[in-house]
Amino acid sequence: CGNSFKNKSNMLTLRRATLLDSELYYQWANDALVRAQSFNTVAIDHDTHTKWFAERINNPDFYFYIFQNESKQNVGQVRITKDKDNTAIIGVSIDSMHRGKGYATQILNMASDNFLTENPPYTVYAYIKKSNGASIHSFIKANFVFEKKLIYQDQPSVSYIKTIEQCK
Repeated sequence: CGNSFKNKSNMLTLRRATLLDSELYYQWANDALVRAQSFNTVAIDHDTHTKWFAERINNPDFYFYIFQNESKQNVGQVRITKDKDNTAIIGVSIDSMHRGKGYATQILNMASDNFLTENPPYTVYAYIKKSNGASIHSFIKANFVFEKKLIYQDQPSVSYIKTIEQCK
């Protein structure tokens, strides 16, 4: 697994988020499209988010990645949470100004490859609403493999997985 992924001329860099990124994550989490595609569609309260982020940012079971383009603009984030039995759950969002540019596939590849390189026995799971075709497409292009259809958090969904073997 490598930490760089090139798509035409769009070169991204990844960095681990810090406590200083709490407000940026809050803005991304409450974006209207992000909320609509989330399993919990209710807007997130600022105080609740601030406490949640502060409790998790330095916890070794949470991986918060921020991606920037060549102009140092923040284009999106990936969150990977270690679960039980060597499993982890991934979530992604793209800044509204940068959607439709192919960044989702790149950041999913970079974040999952980085995580799996550091945690090779893990399997990363993506749970996606069945109606979210754009996300499904991005996960497939990022070498995630279809696992199954399921009801996840009361929503018709699909799950995709990635292991160290799928890193490219």
